[in-house]
Amino acid sequence: EQSAHIVPVCVRMEDSPQPHAKGRAETSAAGRAVDAHMRSPGALYIFAAFMLPVWLIGTCAVALHVAILPLLTARWLLRRLLGPVAPPAALALDIDVIEHAPAAGVPRDVVFLIHGFPDCPAMWDPTVRALVASGYRCLVASLPGAQGECMPTPRSPQQLAEALHTALLRHEFGPVTLLTHDWGAAYGYLLAQSHPESVHRVIALDIGGHFDPRATPLLTLLSILEYQSFLALSYYMAEPAGGFLLRAMTKAWRYPSSLRTSAELTPDMAHHYAGAIRSEIARVFSGERKPAIDFAAKVPTLFLYAAHKPFLFHSREWIMRVLASPGGDAVRMPCGHWITHDKPAETELLIDRWLEETEALLKPARCAIER
Repeated sequence: EQSAHIVPVCVRMEDSPQPHAKGRAETSAAGRAVDAHMRSPGALYIFAAFMLPVWLIGTCAVALHVAILPLLTARWLLRRLLGPVAPPAALALDIDVIEHAPAAGVPRDVVFLIHGFPDCPAMWDPTVRALVASGYRCLVASLPGAQGECMPTPRSPQQLAEALHTALLRHEFGPVTLLTHDWGAAYGYLLAQSHPESVHRVIALDIGGHFDPRATPLLTLLSILEYQSFLALSYYMAEPAGGFLLRAMTKAWRYPSSLRTSAELTPDMAHHYAGAIRSEIARVFSGERKPAIDFAAKVPTLFLYAAHKPFLFHSREWIMRVLASPGGDAVRMPCGHWITHDKPAETELLIDRWLEETEALLKPARCAIER
């Protein structure tokens, strides 16, 4: 009953070497299944509900920063005159991982959970309770800046993915199942791309492992560029203008206050956008053409994404890869971006069922380590 409002599409993308009628019918059905995952709102909705509010908020924040720039400059000069200022220490990418284990018995698998922006590990609490109750050991990562730490230097997505892999290796559990959301999904794909031996299943929420700008409407591309640039700017402006920009944008996006309050949000949390944009600019100038994130989905992959949002963060190619993966499935959830918050019971049920269904696909070489 809990999943009655969810519309899963479980069509496998199989090659049809013979162009006979049955093959054409199957191909047509598979194509319609993929198309069902590519529905998005119209241009007018994107402009009125997303682009315009983001532009107004960003413009106000920039105007505020320009207005107080003389005061910020005077404060900086005063601090320099009063004494030498030690340069901020580079934040070591030592990612904390919180472990949750079943009370008894050998865990069925290890699930590595990675949150996104502007979340913290607490967003996974209900999911972790459900997974542990089902017999899974959970490792919950806390991304840099998530607890309000200062981030003097933004790091590239590749650096954060490597830091996550280092943190995972410290626990020595062998290959794991990734459960990721938002920026956590991006870092999870990079981790799985660089270290395929460490990942044997992937569950990703709302962010796909392939995005094709050439097949994306221009207005959607402009919207993505707009909001990500403003969030990167909020990181560099810092308080008070950067904080105003960040908090106003999350409020406009109806970020759930039950996950964390507006007062808890700091401009340093937007380092993901600053680091990604810097990394992408460096890639363009180096002549690199291949996208940084291009996950092949060769392992069992479950992709849950939100239907109620201005645009999609996945491509048609991504849905085809997911459905073609062993035991792969893609599910359009009738909710907003924060899927585990909006549809907790349905999400937990889908994840638990899929983990059970794909358990037989895992390599038996893994050996759980008892603590």
